[in-house]
Amino acid sequence: MGVRHAGAAAAPGVFPLPLGYMLIPPAEHTEAARAEMLAGRLPEHWPPALRAHQLAVSGQRESAIAALAVQAKTGDPVARYNRFVLDPDSDDPDDLRRVLDQFAILVDVVLFTLGRTETPPQSDAADGEIAATVLSAQAAYALAKENPSLAIAFLDSAADAASAVSAPLAGIMLGGAAAICRDIGDPGGVQRLEHALRALDGADDLRVVRAEIHLCLARIIHEQAQSNTALLAKAIPHYHSALQLVRRNDAPLVWAAAHAGLAAAYLTMPMVEASGQLRLGVAAQSLRSALTVYTRTEYPRSGPAFS
Repeated sequence: MGVRHAGAAAAPGVFPLPLGYMLIPPAEHTEAARAEMLAGRLPEHWPPALRAHQLAVSGQRESAIAALAVQAKTGDPVARYNRFVLDPDSDDPDDLRRVLDQFAILVDVVLFTLGRTETPPQSDAADGEIAATVLSAQAAYALAKENPSLAIAFLDSAADAASAVSAPLAGIMLGGAAAICRDIGDPGGVQRLEHALRALDGADDLRVVRAEIHLCLARIIHEQAQSNTALLAKAIPHYHSALQLVRRNDAPLVWAAAHAGLAAAYLTMPMVEASGQLRLGVAAQSLRSALTVYTRTEYPRSGPAFS
């Protein structure tokens, strides 16, 4: 028996593995929880049917697997798949595809994402968040094959597929495309990042992703400021926004890079106002903060990343 009417995917890709690839079972209050996740927020109250999801997102993998194992013994396809996400050795992929029906492609997404296969998932029938997840995997494959332009195209298509069901997921895809644009010097990065930030507005539990996008945008503008120092004033707010979204323990490298970039921006701004001394003080403090992450032990040669 398949799962044609068993509910919908729980925002694949909005949250990282494992939660982002787990399916939502059809039960009381689960649709409201799914809507929250599609909006980039974790449910304030987890319904009993999503106990395994709650355990998974809190890092209690073994407990989540144990909870799903009980349900999987009944042959429940959703429970079997969700356990497979957490423990891909727990089930036979071919049989799982058979019982999952229209969600079968997610088995291939999980196998590819976990490095169990080098073949990216392929599906012309998928739509919405599932299509976005498939296209994202194809983008990762294209990037691994050193075809960044194709990867950008896949991520743009993923954003289009996601936009009707989850603005934050569309924003994540645009952010990924923009990061590749920056790496290859494609001028389309800024516009994608600005769209991504608007799409992620209100996604309160995607703070690290939002900080990464602010940081990427700040860096692009900062690079452009080499030929026009007036642009530094546009980069600085994005460094500040990144630092408002994350703390050192949340994402150490993002936090440190934002501090290092902020310091570099302040140090290179023209000293034409009395506030210049204040900026120097902020820059010094940011450098000290960055160096708590960029230690000589971890980064013996590179030091702080100012770019």
